[in-house]
Amino acid sequence: MVLSFSWRSACLFKSLTFKRIRGFPATVDIFNLNIILATMINYIGVTADGTYIERTDLGKLRQIPEIEHILEVEQDYNARAFIYDKSVTLINGDGSLKTLLIGNFELLDIGTVVYDPTIRDHCVNLMITDKRLFKTFKVLVRAWAPKLIQEQIMPLMVKLNDLGSYAAYELSLTNDALKKENEALRRRLEGLENTQ
Repeated sequence: MVLSFSWRSACLFKSLTFKRIRGFPATVDIFNLNIILATMINYIGVTADGTYIERTDLGKLRQIPEIEHILEVEQDYNARAFIYDKSVTLINGDGSLKTLLIGNFELLDIGTVVYDPTIRDHCVNLMITDKRLFKTFKVLVRAWAPKLIQEQIMPLMVKLNDLGSYAAYELSLTNDALKKENEALRRRLEGLENTQ
């Protein structure tokens, strides 16, 4: 469902007046609150080479033959004119849910977009199942809808398939983090030796 709104009407009624209720202020400035003015559904088509095409109509996007994947993105528009991706769904051309299968690993769902303060970015929890072991797990990845398929999901699925299991993937992440930490400590030690 697509809701429409008018920025002019939002600006004209910038200050809304409410009946005073138990100490709440009588006037509320909607431009200082994170009030959702509208929710829109956009469709993003991703081609084999990673380019993306955004449309508000799924029918127009289906007419482009180069499209390999279609993402349905629900976006919230707030009073400050910020746009937030709320949820991302991988769909077929007819609008039904699509699963992505690479080897034994199947992407079941792209979750709701959430803000992760540890990396200061918006992320989604991917629900992936290992069909060989019948185990489902969540993987947190950064979420910018147009590049989500090519830069996050596909490389993750290929790496999972190459490593053969989610446990091996977790070990490879730990190994990469330890290599970075080791390199930083080595540079720090070299810096201390050069100052003496």
